[in-house]
Amino acid sequence: MLVGLRTYQYLAANLILIVSSIVGHTCEYELENQSERYSGTCHIENNKWVESVDKWEASKVGKCLISLPLGMNLIEKTFDFSNHILIGVHGFGSSGGEWITPFLTLNRDDLDIFFFRWEVRNNYNKAQESFITDLETVINRRKSSNPSITIIGHSCGGVLIASLLNKLNYSNQVNIHLVASPLRGMGLFTVCKAKNQQNFSDGIKLTQWRTHQRTDEIFSIFPLNPQVAKLGGDVIQLPRSMEGKRIGHVRALEIVANELKLRYTEEQSL
Repeated sequence: MLVGLRTYQYLAANLILIVSSIVGHTCEYELENQSERYSGTCHIENNKWVESVDKWEASKVGKCLISLPLGMNLIEKTFDFSNHILIGVHGFGSSGGEWITPFLTLNRDDLDIFFFRWEVRNNYNKAQESFITDLETVINRRKSSNPSITIIGHSCGGVLIASLLNKLNYSNQVNIHLVASPLRGMGLFTVCKAKNQQNFSDGIKLTQWRTHQRTDEIFSIFPLNPQVAKLGGDVIQLPRSMEGKRIGHVRALEIVANELKLRYTEEQSL
């Protein structure tokens, strides 16, 4: 009976994800002053929307964020090309809005913030190649040959980054945070097919931030926790709730951003 129940849960979970893959996003809200694309990088010039956007406008701005060109998009630029780089990698079905508050939280004067857009439903190889190529372009534009790099992958975005760990070989430390990422995989017929790389350089500082499965609206329908997989690095279990509010799949990103801001204040490192 237990096996039958798990089979039912597995099939139901896959059906829900297949149906949700049909849903697309439209953008009716335009960001002003969008200009200059270079080597796959989109630059919103003189428009520090990360600093100025009202949090209540997050859903509107998020639609434009998720509608940016595929590849590495520079969304918040410092006065000059900063040696501190933050890259956000979205997951499947992202509205873009879930990234606004985290970017607002982590934004500072000496930080260039990028948003990596990719087609989750397509072949991972194309997204992998794009990420590595665009990242090298970003690094080459810095004054220092060893810029500080922090990558935050949410949900399927974390799965994509986990598949690239063996290719992120840089002389400087790369801080990688995988948030609510289904590293075990989510079924044969859905996206987020895990291809974790367990062998990676000592220069990578990896942290997995896991939600509680039963309070995560995406993972709660699976018989086994999709986040639990052998990968290495540190594992941080997020609380079930904070300030009386449940920490689910999307809110986890906001909570992690708050923790990283505190970490930067104390250690000067994300």
